[in-house]
Amino acid sequence: MKPGPLDMGYARPLEFTLSVVVRAIPSSLDFQFAADTLVSQWPILNLRMDPLKTKFLDPKDPGDLTGVWEGKVLKQELSWILHISPEPDFAQLIESEALDKVLDFGHGISHAWKQRVFSIRTVFLADACIIGFKFLQPFCDANGN
Repeated sequence: MKPGPLDMGYARPLEFTLSVVVRAIPSSLDFQFAADTLVSQWPILNLRMDPLKTKFLDPKDPGDLTGVWEGKVLKQELSWILHISPEPDFAQLIESEALDKVLDFGHGISHAWKQRVFSIRTVFLADACIIGFKFLQPFCDANGN
């Protein structure tokens, strides 16, 4: 896939984020393996975009997977971050600000200038795991979605 200038639109620093809460605590090696597998199947996920988000940058080292997945451990329980009903079949709307806050790894403006088109952030809690998948909006536009 090679998007053209019209596919990319003009620069928008927007992101599409999907956050998932899992009531299990997988190993960090499981996440690293999953990220490596995704990038080996779809190498475009390992690319970065220029600061204006108008084109992909040439990869310096296609084998460099650092930054696609990052994880951190918080010695907290899920109930301290989110109020989730204990009933498994109960539909519930969850405020995303709490998830965004816990999935913020404190990367500054220099990271935003040349961030990857796809990243996975994982927070390991005492009783759960929060997983955040982030796509840059221009990448979604280039894909036609």
